[in-house]
Amino acid sequence: MNIFAATDGGQPSSTIRRASRRRARGVGAALAWDTKASWFVKRFLEQLHFTTGGLRQSVAHGRVAETTSMDITPRESDLPISPEIERVFDLIPEAGEGYRWYDYPYRFLSWLLFGWRRRLFPNSVRTWLNDRLNDLLQFNEHERHKVMGRDSVLENLLVPPDEHVRVGGLWVVELFPPTELPALERAMKRNGWSKPRAVPPHESDNLATLERSRSQWGSRWWRLADVLPPKSNRFYSFHAHKMRLPESFDMVEIRAVQIGQGLTAAVAYFTPTDEARKSLDAVWHAAHEPMLVWENGRLIPLDRKYAAIRRIQAQRRMLRTEARDWLAGKLPGSFAANNEQQLVLELLLLDEFDPTTVVFAEGNERDVRFARANQMDVYRAVGIDIHDFEEIKAKSLPGLILSQPDRRGRDILADDPTWTLWGNTATVAAGFERERELFGGTVAAVGHKVDNFYELLPMLAIVEYLGNADARYARLRDRASTRHGKFRGRALRNLRRSFLTLSLNITSIHRDVNEFWQSHGPVVISDFRIHESRQRKLSPA
Repeated sequence: MNIFAATDGGQPSSTIRRASRRRARGVGAALAWDTKASWFVKRFLEQLHFTTGGLRQSVAHGRVAETTSMDITPRESDLPISPEIERVFDLIPEAGEGYRWYDYPYRFLSWLLFGWRRRLFPNSVRTWLNDRLNDLLQFNEHERHKVMGRDSVLENLLVPPDEHVRVGGLWVVELFPPTELPALERAMKRNGWSKPRAVPPHESDNLATLERSRSQWGSRWWRLADVLPPKSNRFYSFHAHKMRLPESFDMVEIRAVQIGQGLTAAVAYFTPTDEARKSLDAVWHAAHEPMLVWENGRLIPLDRKYAAIRRIQAQRRMLRTEARDWLAGKLPGSFAANNEQQLVLELLLLDEFDPTTVVFAEGNERDVRFARANQMDVYRAVGIDIHDFEEIKAKSLPGLILSQPDRRGRDILADDPTWTLWGNTATVAAGFERERELFGGTVAAVGHKVDNFYELLPMLAIVEYLGNADARYARLRDRASTRHGKFRGRALRNLRRSFLTLSLNITSIHRDVNEFWQSHGPVVISDFRIHESRQRKLSPA
C-alpha cells in the first residue's frame, strides 16, 4: 500500500495523513488477504479431508484479538502484495481509515481499548467492546468482498456452463413403533386412506391390512395411498386420492412396510414438477453476491463463493422441508411427534460429471489443484461430496452412487438426515435402457428400482431413529438426575411417560429388527457394496 491509497478510495486529506501514520497496519491487513491463496494451497497439499467437500471459511476470519497493538514486523511490510489485493485495499481502506458509517465507532472503540484507558474497564466490558470492534471489522470485510474480481476460484463459485443438475425425486420415511400406532390409525381414517382402495384382494381395507401385518400374518408391504393435486388431469390409478400438495410436487405415492410385528414404516415418494426439478439448477447457475450472516451470535461476512454455497444448499433443503412438512401433517409418526426430521433419500442427476469414470489431470500443478478445489466446491454446493473416500454401489442401480449424510461440516445441510442417490444422466440412462422404455423415462425407471428396495429405506430410518432415541434418553436421564426432588406432579408424569415410551419402543424395535435381519437382512443388502473411492482429478479447461 502507498500514501495514495486513501486518495484512490475517495478519502479526504486527513485520512491520507492517518493512512500514512498507520502504514504498517494497512500492509498487515493486505498481506492477510494476499496470503489466502498460499494458505489454501498449503492446506490442500497437507490434507485432502474437506468438510462436506470443501474448505470452510473460518468464523474467526477478520477478527482481532483482545489487544491494542497492531504493529507488524518490518519483514512483513517488505513482502510483496499482489496487484489485485492492492487494488481492493485502494478502493476499500481498512476500518477506521475513512468516513464511512462504521469508521467513527471503530475509531472510538479502538481509542477506548488503547493504552491506559483499557484498564478503566473490567474484563467483561473489555471483552464486550472487543466483540463490537470485531463486528465492525466484518462490515469492512464485506465491502472488500464486493469489489473482489469475479474470476478467482478462491472468491467465486465457478460452475461449468454445460453442467446441470436435476432433482429426480424424494423418498421420505416415517416410522410408527407401538406407541405411535393410534396416530397412524387416526391419520388413515382422517385422510380417507382406510377405505377399500389400494389393498390386497383378500383384505377389506387398509386398517385390516395393517392389523394383520402387525400380527405377522399379513403382507410385508402394501400401497397405502396415491395422492394427486385436486386440479390434476393426470391419470395414475382408479384408487388415487385428490388432496392438496405442495406446489413443488405433482404426485405422492405412499407405501406401508412392515418390519416385524411392532414397527410399521411409511415410505412416501414425492414426484417433483418440471419447474421444481430445475429449481436447484437455476440457483446453482445464478450470480451470487457477498452476504452478511449471523451465526452463533457472530456477524460473519461471506464472499461470493460461500454466499453461493449457502443459497444453493438452502434451495435444496427447501424441497425436503416441503415434503417433510406435508408428510408430518398428513401422516405424523415418531419423527413428527418428537419434532425431528424424517429420513430422506434424494435422487440427483448431473449432465457432465460422472462418478463412475476418472478424468486424469493435465496442465501445470498449481492450475490443476485450484481447478480441482473449485470442482469440489461446485458439487459441494448441491450437497455432493465427489471425493468421498467410500462409495456405496448396487448392481441393480447402474451408474448411481449412494452417499450417506455428512455430519462433519458446518454447512446448512450438515444436520440434515438425507441420503443422496446421484449419477450422470447419460450413464444412468444407458444402464436403464430397457426399464426406460417400460416405465417412460430414466427417472421413472430409477424410481421403480428404488421401490424394489422398500425395506432398505426403513432400515436406514431406524438407524436415524435410534440415534435420536439415544439423544432423548440422555436428556431425560440427565434431567432426572439433576432435578431430582424438584419435579411437579405434571412434570413427573411426563417424565414417566417419556421413559415408558422409549423403553417400550426400543424393546419392540430391537426384537423386530433382529427377526427381520435374520430372515430378510442378507437379501436386502446383498446388492449393495462399499467400494473405496478413486481420487478423481479434474482436467482444467
